[in-house]
Amino acid sequence: MEKILITGGSGFIGSHLSEFLLGRNYKPVIFDAKTPPSNGIECYLGDITKKNSLKEIPEVDGIVHLCAISRVKDAFDNPAHCMDINLMGTINILEFARTSKKNPWVLIGSTTEPPKNIYGVSKHLAELCAETYSREYNLNISALRFGTVYGSPRDNQDRLIPRWIENAKSGKEIIVDNPARQFDFIYIDDVIEGIFRGINYVNYGRPFEAIPICTGTPTNLGDLAKIIVEEAQSPSKIISKDAHQEYFIQPNPEKARNLLEFEAKTSMREGIRRLLSVDLLNYVES
Repeated sequence: MEKILITGGSGFIGSHLSEFLLGRNYKPVIFDAKTPPSNGIECYLGDITKKNSLKEIPEVDGIVHLCAISRVKDAFDNPAHCMDINLMGTINILEFARTSKKNPWVLIGSTTEPPKNIYGVSKHLAELCAETYSREYNLNISALRFGTVYGSPRDNQDRLIPRWIENAKSGKEIIVDNPARQFDFIYIDDVIEGIFRGINYVNYGRPFEAIPICTGTPTNLGDLAKIIVEEAQSPSKIISKDAHQEYFIQPNPEKARNLLEFEAKTSMREGIRRLLSVDLLNYVES
């Protein structure tokens, strides 16, 4: 049974991934600063920015590195902390892999966000380090560039989609600051499938690749608000402010199709429909 270390394993994506792998003949091992829900998965607490925190972790066959500052706003508010977590934390994981007796493969969680802000720069630099380690030390490493992930009550409830869904359910106004702003929203189940296929890819010793895990179909915020209101059958009014185009490069899903045989299956409307069936504010893990 292959043992896989998941950093950030108690987070939104990491917790779903650990449960997914648990049912597929893998043994996930979580490393995080927070204790995950009690589900019988082996867990180690520590600070990813401190190399010594990783000393207690046993030898593993592979690593999925998801521990990160994952919001542009949080990175902007505390850039030094963002660089510590996203860059130095990644370097510590790469060093852990380099010095391990098993030489585990490493799959880096990255972003489709371009290096135009602190968050994007931190993830871009982490990718460059991963590619360099792969080349210089002959390690099996690749990166997955996630679109804007949504679709679970484990997501941060002050993010845009959970907030708008709760507004729609309660009939409150939905204020859209820039209805023209676009994102490649991708549902959590599709992301987990993409990671699983990425694991199979990197496990076979292929060269470093940075692979977008995205839908290839952008959704602007104005359309997103309309979908939420329509699917919720809500009386909420949508208040749109000035629309202006912002810097956005649509990630291309072609590389994931070619290398991973992966394609996102969940439409924006279907993803919102699934979320609406869950009481996000009062959700309790079963």
